[in-house]
Amino acid sequence: MHKITKKIKGKEYFYLAKGFGVAGKRLSVQEYISSRKAFDSLSENEQQKLVWERSLKLISKKTKKVSEYLKKSLSDTTLLPLEIELLEYSKESYNEITQILNPSELEQYKKTMFIQYVTGTSNIEGNSYSILEAGILFDRDIKPHGKTLRETIELKNFERYLSRLDKMRPLPEISQT
Repeated sequence: MHKITKKIKGKEYFYLAKGFGVAGKRLSVQEYISSRKAFDSLSENEQQKLVWERSLKLISKKTKKVSEYLKKSLSDTTLLPLEIELLEYSKESYNEITQILNPSELEQYKKTMFIQYVTGTSNIEGNSYSILEAGILFDRDIKPHGKTLRETIELKNFERYLSRLDKMRPLPEISQT
């Protein structure tokens, strides 16, 4: 990821840009940062915060573009290799995000992703917990009104399972072999 300057009608504008390859094709994404004049008027901390926010948007755009491209390219013969490639890009995006977050932001990001994962996985099985309700359950250990004991236990068991799995071994690398 790098910062580029574009000159449009005599004025300079800053963008973040990222080029990458997907299934043998070169793709790129860009995210507008600011005009040079506006950027130069910011303090150094404000500049860093703005670039950080735009970096997260760029990473999100990249992941979305890869996903859209792979969905268009899917066929029965290429499904598995393309799914693996999408997982690799998701892992790369995660690594990019973790490099720009401070430790407390990273912990909050991991917690949010965990809650979304557990909720989404449980919802597939018929659990009616929302992401907000699951967050309350995991953060404060409070069962929301109207939820069954079975649903609550399902989420708590999932949390314990993933916690034990993380302690037992690191996740293996993804490969096509």
